[in-house]
Amino acid sequence: MAAVVYQHLIAPLRVKLVETQAFADRHEKLASLGLLASGVAHEIRNPLNSIKIGMFFQKEKFPPGTQQRADAEVVEREILRLEHILDEFLAFTRPTLPKLVPVQLDAFLQELRQFFLPQLAAAKIQLVMKILAPMQVRADASQLKQAVVNLVQNAVNSIGSDGQITLHARPDRKPLAGKEAEVTVIEIADTGKGIPPEIERHLFQPFFTTKKDGAGLGLGIAAQIVRNHGGELQYQTQADHGASFSIILPQLTA
Repeated sequence: MAAVVYQHLIAPLRVKLVETQAFADRHEKLASLGLLASGVAHEIRNPLNSIKIGMFFQKEKFPPGTQQRADAEVVEREILRLEHILDEFLAFTRPTLPKLVPVQLDAFLQELRQFFLPQLAAAKIQLVMKILAPMQVRADASQLKQAVVNLVQNAVNSIGSDGQITLHARPDRKPLAGKEAEVTVIEIADTGKGIPPEIERHLFQPFFTTKKDGAGLGLGIAAQIVRNHGGELQYQTQADHGASFSIILPQLTA
């Protein structure tokens, strides 16, 4: 009887305890590594700023159209790219908690539309807006903008040129935090190449990217922002038929 009790009751509990302890140890190590890495990133920023300022003054010494000026501009662009990677890395490792206030979604998305239009026009990408009704969400407008910008930029990269991005906002009822809830959905759909299965399994993995100049943090940051808003980021994709990412947030009723 004692052997049966041990086999069926005590042994599984011991295994579960070991697994839980291993998870806790791993989480603590990752948290320590993240803190160390963000500290290093902050230390890198200071000399990088000095290099950027010095490079600006050096560039101004060369006349426009010369090879020296062109070389200096290449270095300047690479410095700006490093700054962008640092910003994304810090946002990922040390996210700021959102300051939630009511945000009028239609005005918010119209403002974003104006922000995207020049880039999309240059790439011959049409932006279609679909807002079914006036809606409000509790959000940090700056952080929510960053999440949507990351998702739209992801769609632009998938399309390349000559395509369409649909920005669709609608009320819905979906599972959220384990139960059915009234939600607001912000969907970003594109007519790009879709997400291949070999890429899909790494989609939200930090630093995984197929872009030559990408940091591989855009989707992870967007998902983190949405989670901090009490929501979920979901996606659907089909090869050669594009992809859609949906920001699902609790609905704010009047």
